[in-house]
Amino acid sequence: MKRIAACITPHGFGHATRTIAILEALQSRHPSLEIVLFTTAPKHLFEESLKNISFHRVATDVGIVQYDALRNNIPGTIAALDSMLQSSQIPVDQLAKAMNGCDAVICDISPMGIQAAEIAKIPSILIENFTWDWIYQNFVPEHPDLFRSIKTLSEIYGMADYHIQVTPVCKPISTAPTVPPVFRKRRLPTADIRKSLDLRDQQLIVISMGGIDFNMPAWHQIRNHSNNYYILAGQPSTQTISDNCLALGRTSQYYHPDIVAAADLVLCKSGYSTTAECYQAGTRICCITRPDFAESQILEKYIQNQMKGTLLSVDDFIQGRWIARLPEILANPRQPPVYENGADTIAEMLLSI
Repeated sequence: MKRIAACITPHGFGHATRTIAILEALQSRHPSLEIVLFTTAPKHLFEESLKNISFHRVATDVGIVQYDALRNNIPGTIAALDSMLQSSQIPVDQLAKAMNGCDAVICDISPMGIQAAEIAKIPSILIENFTWDWIYQNFVPEHPDLFRSIKTLSEIYGMADYHIQVTPVCKPISTAPTVPPVFRKRRLPTADIRKSLDLRDQQLIVISMGGIDFNMPAWHQIRNHSNNYYILAGQPSTQTISDNCLALGRTSQYYHPDIVAAADLVLCKSGYSTTAECYQAGTRICCITRPDFAESQILEKYIQNQMKGTLLSVDDFIQGRWIARLPEILANPRQPPVYENGADTIAEMLLSI
């Protein structure tokens, strides 16, 4: 394998970081491997982990249009899906042409990447813990117009030459191999991160929404909790909010898996990659539930049962009621770290294809 393409959904940063973990595992085995990226995820995400990349800023998927990190815009999603799936063949043909010379295409969970691979006559590998046709089913009762997109997407996903599912899987498929959770590996020891932040005896609370902008309505309440230090990850820029609260920009000096590993607690929405990074480090996790997003129900069960994590409602997060629960949550023991990474398993599988 000399050159591989990757088509990645623009939905948050989690699918991008999961693909990065897989591509990094591939490049550790083949340092000269060239990577051609097709995504609207920020280029800097890939540059901090990968080499020999070429970057094409192109939307190969819709995902779910969102008002913010916790609220979905389903009418906007339907309009964007109609535009992508009902448009002419030209964008897919152009994508296929740009893949010329690639040995394979990884798709997480981009339908257009599978279509383009079919045209380019190169293998497509669908990697997922859910697909969009499954996610959209939850919204059909109130938005029946989604059904036509579900049907089309189901057909496209069925065209993939290879199909790999990552734990925790939302809809298991008997013909698709399942691998352990996929995560980017931490780099720096916890002691180095804590020293850099000058934490001393403070407990580190990281709040992360998967790279999507969010407001922290209760930030003024945490100023009174000087025994804790709070990082609001994935913000537009880095700035000090108070003596014990830091907004951390997306292009900061800190590698997100290192911050997660150094944290005493990560408070996050129920998304795959942050959950997997907490799983790797054994970091305590408090998950903001999203009842209208089908993947969340699967992740929340996994967080409770396998990671001994805590669940939090959106309203409790917004109102800051979680702050009073921190002593109870932090009293729970950390879980042991995990060293088996599904990214390595997938890399070996891809090299054998």
